[in-house]
This record gives sequence, C-alpha cells and structure tokens, in this order.
Amino acid sequence: MLSKMSPATRVPDRQPVALVIDDEPSARFTLSQLLQDAGYIVRTASDGLSGLRVLRECAPDLVLTDMLMPGLNGAGVIISAKRERPQARIVAMSGYSQIGHLDFLSIAHGLGASAILNKPFDVEEVVSVCQALFTPSADGDYPGAATSFDRYAAKLATETAPRLENLGPNADALMRSQSSCSHQGH
Repeated sequence: MLSKMSPATRVPDRQPVALVIDDEPSARFTLSQLLQDAGYIVRTASDGLSGLRVLRECAPDLVLTDMLMPGLNGAGVIISAKRERPQARIVAMSGYSQIGHLDFLSIAHGLGASAILNKPFDVEEVVSVCQALFTPSADGDYPGAATSFDRYAAKLATETAPRLENLGPNADALMRSQSSCSHQGH
C-alpha cells in the first residue's frame, strides 16, 4: 500500500496542488491518481503550452512534466515554470532518456528540475521522489533532486560503461572528429 505524502503539512494555507503535463493519456491518469491518493489537488495538461496556462491558473506546488511532447517540450516547461513559479518543485520524466547525444534527463536537471524519473516509472518511486521533495533533511535541505539524479546517473553509467569498453582503440579519434564537426556547424 502506498504511504501518504502528507504534503499539506508543507503548504499550510491550502491543500497542495500538483500539475501533471504529459502527452500520454495513460501517464497523466496514473500520475493523477497517485498524487490524488497522496493528498494533492491535481490538474493535468496534454502538452507544454496548455501546461503553462494551467500553471498560471492554479499556482502548483509540484509540477511533473514529460520531456518529449509536441509543441513546447519539457525543457521549455521547466524554464518557464522556474521563472513563473520558482518555489514549485519540478519533476522531469522521459521514456527516452537519450537520443543521439542529447540526454534529456540530464538537460532537465541542468535546467533546474528538482528531480527526474525514467519512464516507465515505478509507482513506489514516484511517491518516494515526490515525498522527498517536500521532506527537509536535518540541515534543512531538500535532498529529493540529488537522490533521484544520483540514481539516474548511476544507472546511466552502468549502462554506458560496457558500450565504452567496446568502442575500440579508434574511439577517441572518432569522437573528436564528430565533436569538431558539430562545433563547426556541419
């Protein structure tokens, strides 16, 4: 059974609000149910632009956004949400953590996401990450972001290490040539 997050203790003036922005209806539904069970009022949006409109209307405490969506993507949502609602905790999600050289969840972390989740997500992990974002440590910091990003970085390193070992002796020259081409705009 899922434990209650009791986020209401973190937002004393009102019941806490969560905004779920995802173009996948099943992800929106699942996350909405999880967060409602945890005590949040939940609003949803199916794309980034709609999500920003809802963000302006409901002033959420927690924003969960997919990274790859039509129109305004998750990176745009994070940038705008950080500017318009800096106190909100933001959780970035993606089922495609990396395409080519773009690592979407690392980008999200760099843009200021409080935490990251891989899709398909584990129900317990969603609850745990969201709870950590509103649970201060002994020093008053909120360690949720470090915890979820550290798990992601460790998983990425574990998956990447064997591929790096198999690249062979010419890998460094190949990567340098690709890097210099991309810097020259080719």
